[in-house]
Amino acid sequence: WLQFEIMLKSIEPYFAFNDPNKIWQETPANLVLEIQFLILFALCTYDAWWSSRNALKRIAWLMALFCGVLIELLTILPTSIGNFYHSQFTLMLFDHREPFYMLPCLYVWCLYTVPTTLWHCSLGHKLAEYALTVIMVFLLWQPLDLLGIHFQFWTWHNSEPLYVERRGGVPITSTYWMMAYIGGMQLCLSIVRDHYFYARRRSLKQGRRGGVSLLQCVGLAIVA
Repeated sequence: WLQFEIMLKSIEPYFAFNDPNKIWQETPANLVLEIQFLILFALCTYDAWWSSRNALKRIAWLMALFCGVLIELLTILPTSIGNFYHSQFTLMLFDHREPFYMLPCLYVWCLYTVPTTLWHCSLGHKLAEYALTVIMVFLLWQPLDLLGIHFQFWTWHNSEPLYVERRGGVPITSTYWMMAYIGGMQLCLSIVRDHYFYARRRSLKQGRRGGVSLLQCVGLAIVA
């Protein structure tokens, strides 16, 4: 046990473990939220990689994971941007500044669930999918931000000019940012779907092989 504690201390600047009993006693909502998003992450992962054999869903899952990690790293690590603060949860990263559930769990849940859910609606047009994506993100993300500020899961720096205009204590830029971001992700995925998967199927039916590779589509989607 002593060796285990020494090992934890050695990685604490990057990964830290808080006592769940203490978290439960002081802020029980934090523990409930953390467990909830860990479960949602597991369900999204199962849906993308085991429940169905839809390659586009796997691309969406990878996009959600990598884009979520990049967003958090670029906003947490640079001191010039650090205007967003988190409460303490059981699993913490980067010297207790970033909850683990944020990087893979919350972003995969939102960035994966919204686009893939709309694919079952058969809207038939990229702009229709984009518009409904933006509406769904507004209906999901703003209540989540309101809960976050109410239970103090996170908070924003009061002196940040971009955060001056708020609704219910939540900067309106937070909601609009996610609407634009996930809407753009949906648009990228629809382009990958229409110009890779559908084109590839037509080529195979005609006995031709060509087009870009699946790996190229993943890279294009993540960069976009």
